[in-house]
Amino acid sequence: MAANYRWKSFDENEDRPEKPRRYGVTEMRGPRYSVLSQNVLQEIFESMGQFVDGLKFSGGSNSLIPKSFIKQAIEMAHEHNVYVSTGDWAEHTLRSGPSAFKEYVEECKQLGFDTIELNANSLEVPEETLLRYVRLIKNGGLRAKPMFAVKFNKSDIPGRNRAFGSYVVPEPRSSEFVEDIDLLIRKAERCLEAGADTIMIDADDVCKYADSLRADIIAKVVGRLGIEKTMFEASDAKLAEWFIKRYGPNVNLYVDHSQIMDLECLRGRYLVLITNGKLGFATASSIAEAPEASEMAEAPGVSPEEEEAEYNRMLGSVVAVPVFVPEFPVYVVYLGEKKQEDAKSVDKTHLEILKSVLGSQEAAKKSLVYSYHHGFSGFAAKLTPAQAEILRNHPQVVTFLENKKLTLQATRTWDYLSLFSTPTSSQGRILLDENVNNVSLLKKESKKDKKERKERKRAKKAEKALRKEAEKWQTQSLLNEANMGSGVILGVIDSGIWSELSAFDDNGYVAIPKKWKGECVSADQFSPADCNRKIIGAKYFVDGLNGDLEYSVNSTKEYLSPRDHNGHGTEVSSMAAGSVVSKVKLPDVAPGSTMRGGAPKAHIAMYKACWDINKGMCSVADVWKAFDEAIHDGVDVLSVSIGGAFDDVYLDADMAIPALHAVNSGITVVAPAGNYGSRSGTVVNVAPWILTVAATTLDRSLVTVLTHGNRTYLGESVYAGPEIDFTDIFYTKEEANFTNAKGKVVMFFEGNTDNGKSPEPKLVIEGGAVGLIYARRTPSDRREVPCPVNFPCVFLNFDDANELYTDMMYKSSSPPKIKISSYKTIVGETVVTRVPASSGRGPSSFSPAILKPDIAAPGMTLLTPRIPTDEDTREFEYSGTSVATPVIAGIVALLKTAHPTWSPAAIKSAIVTTAMKTDPYGGRIIADGGNNKLADAFDLGAGLVNMEKAKNPGLVYDMDMNDYINYLCSQSSYTDKKVSALAGNVNTKCPGSSVLDINLPSITIPNVKRNTIKVTRTVTNVGPVNSVYTPVLEAPHRFNVTVSPQNLVFNNATNKLAFTVSVSSGPYKTNTAFYFGSLTWTDGLHNVTIPVSLRTRFGDYFL
Repeated sequence: MAANYRWKSFDENEDRPEKPRRYGVTEMRGPRYSVLSQNVLQEIFESMGQFVDGLKFSGGSNSLIPKSFIKQAIEMAHEHNVYVSTGDWAEHTLRSGPSAFKEYVEECKQLGFDTIELNANSLEVPEETLLRYVRLIKNGGLRAKPMFAVKFNKSDIPGRNRAFGSYVVPEPRSSEFVEDIDLLIRKAERCLEAGADTIMIDADDVCKYADSLRADIIAKVVGRLGIEKTMFEASDAKLAEWFIKRYGPNVNLYVDHSQIMDLECLRGRYLVLITNGKLGFATASSIAEAPEASEMAEAPGVSPEEEEAEYNRMLGSVVAVPVFVPEFPVYVVYLGEKKQEDAKSVDKTHLEILKSVLGSQEAAKKSLVYSYHHGFSGFAAKLTPAQAEILRNHPQVVTFLENKKLTLQATRTWDYLSLFSTPTSSQGRILLDENVNNVSLLKKESKKDKKERKERKRAKKAEKALRKEAEKWQTQSLLNEANMGSGVILGVIDSGIWSELSAFDDNGYVAIPKKWKGECVSADQFSPADCNRKIIGAKYFVDGLNGDLEYSVNSTKEYLSPRDHNGHGTEVSSMAAGSVVSKVKLPDVAPGSTMRGGAPKAHIAMYKACWDINKGMCSVADVWKAFDEAIHDGVDVLSVSIGGAFDDVYLDADMAIPALHAVNSGITVVAPAGNYGSRSGTVVNVAPWILTVAATTLDRSLVTVLTHGNRTYLGESVYAGPEIDFTDIFYTKEEANFTNAKGKVVMFFEGNTDNGKSPEPKLVIEGGAVGLIYARRTPSDRREVPCPVNFPCVFLNFDDANELYTDMMYKSSSPPKIKISSYKTIVGETVVTRVPASSGRGPSSFSPAILKPDIAAPGMTLLTPRIPTDEDTREFEYSGTSVATPVIAGIVALLKTAHPTWSPAAIKSAIVTTAMKTDPYGGRIIADGGNNKLADAFDLGAGLVNMEKAKNPGLVYDMDMNDYINYLCSQSSYTDKKVSALAGNVNTKCPGSSVLDINLPSITIPNVKRNTIKVTRTVTNVGPVNSVYTPVLEAPHRFNVTVSPQNLVFNNATNKLAFTVSVSSGPYKTNTAFYFGSLTWTDGLHNVTIPVSLRTRFGDYFL
């Protein structure tokens, strides 16, 4: 019939996009459920091929069909631009052993399959194993499509008002299980992180029956995973119809071949409705109540007019904001190291590549968004998906990326960190004396032979040098030795800067460094006059984000200039390098206090790549351009408080590649671990060349006293208003009931509302309440419940809150009343340092052999300047790894001043190897989240930063491009061709060495097997020339670990030495959790410590 059939909407420009499509994908069911001969397939492809995106060999049918038929069918599909997927058969290959899966992937590739489907439910393997299978498929050059099933008993389905994911079944009626939808989605998200292309959702149990329809589950899946990344199995025509009505023509569906034409007509029909301006698509965040069961049931005798009215009625009840998909999305193309120094020549090369795809120079120029021509070679361009697919396969392209969206992730801080090593304190002198005595032990243990006499002589000389070094260390702090960072240029990629604040005053500043090539651009309410000797550069980049937005960022929503509209960029800039501000008036510090950044005399260069949309949004294209400009301009340090969400941990997805070029140019890149904790594997920015920062609290608590009867409870708040005298307390789980809270203090428990979320304080205030008590498991993080400064929001830990609740509800004879006092500040040893639940945790699922995070720094409730607003011009508190990042960036700036020749890896090593596992008072650091525990290396990396010791680490673990290339080859499947392009040298190849031998200041082995594993590290002496170091090993529990050699002797002729660590599993015989230890090299004064993290993985022991 319609080899040339082509449906159209009323608007000729609203046709469905050409294949390959990223959305609105139709995958057709192949053999198993129905018999499709080659003739039938040929007829389908010829008549309806333009509507078919994919063909799936359902189940294990491909294992039963002759290979010759499979190859012919696949070739036929490819002729019609139809991809071909396996069914969920991979799990059966595992019965033949782990190696069988690799063979299966290779066989699929040889047959011509494009996609391999993995049934996550049938596989029944640990989550990490599932992720490894996804990576194996990707490494084999195929697309990965994990499938997840949502199952529960029809009779056990809770009512429509039940909270998402809360399927607690008191009396199961069969062997079917109830799936935790949040857990399912998190597993799917991790698969996307590992590189999966699409998530198939088998929602048969959710949607099979009209009376069991659970639109809330589908909405949650779409809301979390995204409509482009999700495909639903529509087992019948009615279900496909419901999906199109609910989510519009862009939803991806897997259907029977008999449904193809009807489905396409449905897609066209609803695109017509939308282009007429009548309707929009519903998004997960705004979907209304699910339609009643009767709305899905067939109604006999319904006329077409009545059916059309019913369509419009149903759609009208669920429609909200359209799902916007740009006609020409922005893509980022990476070509490796630039081959010409002249930027114009590099730009010309980029246009030639675009011209080869688009056909003309004019089209290439129109498509180009950015040319990256300073620090590396690449470009961002607007392309159709079909054009993007052609460009992806261009021989010069190293990496091809979607323009993903990234997100933005103090006074007491520096006093707190300085407590570790106050140079003139008696504690410091005692520590020194003990260390010198340790050096003297070398003489007591010496023998009389000639060799040992030389060692004693060398030790005596070393002791003298150590005393001299110690005297210098006692009299000079890092801040003073580095002259407060004078002359260093600290670049910040963020949301802009508010230059008029006193934190950016340039009094007493030296001239701008001669090497500086940057500028302050003139734009919306910002001019070069807003810069000074403090802020020496300011640029902005928005074209990449605007290219993918339905409504562009404009001057009515934001400042189209480097000026900060969000406040985040101003905050991190002041924390890293804010000038000294005296007589600060803040609500929780003593009058007359001084506020400063980490490197108060460093220069600041702002690169605005994040915009005040959805609380801070940045695009990959804009962030890459910011890196490119920063490399060109001559910054020394880059503070980048940006991180991707879930799938952004995949190496090429965010900023790892431009960060590599920055590091190779001598720029230390500091970035956050992310705010997606407290589960393991939530850390972002995992590349080994990035210095990744976790957050901790300070030794400061803002205590508010709650009084009930004659008992008091200590909560936290920043409420500084008048005391709230004994007032009725009101407890509820329903947000609607806040209207009954007038004149009362509202109390609720974390996660105990009907929707599982914390009510916004504004709802409580609008209800007339005079206060709020919020009981939560992790009191160290108040970011999630923003509260006005003039309203008492008191955060109370769960134990105290339960005690208070019990006392009020069951022990009190009169109506419960509570008194709220204004807060008091407690500073010092009595306040426990914690890693907040929000801080991203290791290990990285992408590269578990690379310890992340690297280091921890204060990042909770830090006080920094706030941009002026009509409502409030006070200073303000900020929290998260975003704030911890500039703390480390400021310390890096000081170290760069003190040691200008050190590489970024050497600076990172100095910070990591001198970190402390305790707080400054010697107390153990606690990790919040779920069950509170002592923090380990996956919570805070090497530990809490010790800035004074970092200036004089003794030894450093240095790295160069060879280490980073090793990582790219081993973890990211970079080929020799890609590596040569990245390095700009045709002779550069993958080294073939183990990822375990990357010269990191840590040792992490995620797969210790029965045989001994040996890893090598090399250390460089940056302390006294003549030094002898011996190892102190704290082996992870029950693992066999040895170090060789037993001492490292440095002198004038030798300043670099290698050592080997041998590891075996000891008594462990199967998979374990990670166990933690450390290795310290000490000469008596310097303790150079690296974390050691080990886990056994050898399930083949039982095969």
